[in-house]
Amino acid sequence: MFMRVNSKCAHQVRPPLPDVDRSRAARIPVLTTAVLAAAGLLVTVKAAPNMLQLKNGNNDPERLRGSFDGFRSWSSLREAFQALAFGASL
Repeated sequence: MFMRVNSKCAHQVRPPLPDVDRSRAARIPVLTTAVLAAAGLLVTVKAAPNMLQLKNGNNDPERLRGSFDGFRSWSSLREAFQALAFGASL
């Protein structure tokens, strides 16, 4: 323990953390954020084809419903990953 003494009081002070301990402590949140952000991007790869297949002009209601439902389900998962990544970055 270190003692700091000034004119008014003496109390124990913890030594400062070395930079190595700080980088180790930051590693888990940074990696978690990176993994969650990458997962959000990968899920985007699954969501995008649902909308891209609509550009050929076929307006069949069942096909439109299937595309929108597929996009919505993948986008919900993508939203969850991106929200978790944002939370992990704080």
